[in-house]
Amino acid sequence: MRTILLALALVAGVGHTTAQAQTKPTDDAIQLLVDKGEDEHAFALAQQGAEEGDPRAVEWVAWFYDNGAGVKQDLARAIPFYRVAAAAGQN
Repeated sequence: MRTILLALALVAGVGHTTAQAQTKPTDDAIQLLVDKGEDEHAFALAQQGAEEGDPRAVEWVAWFYDNGAGVKQDLARAIPFYRVAAAAGQN
């Protein structure tokens, strides 16, 4: 339920920040952590960014759930995040 509420809240607030969010250092930091195999730490950073309205971080959260990286794999939890990210212009 928390996942759906977070996703809905993000839909309401991320549309106007897409270009700005794409350049946030959070994205680079998450990628570096994933590259180093620190998936749990990367997931926590992505989740924090998503809660702050960063659409790229939202896409990362979806990716973590989709791939079971740093969290238990759960496609049902990934889908709402993918939808929010897509609505904000993320792939």
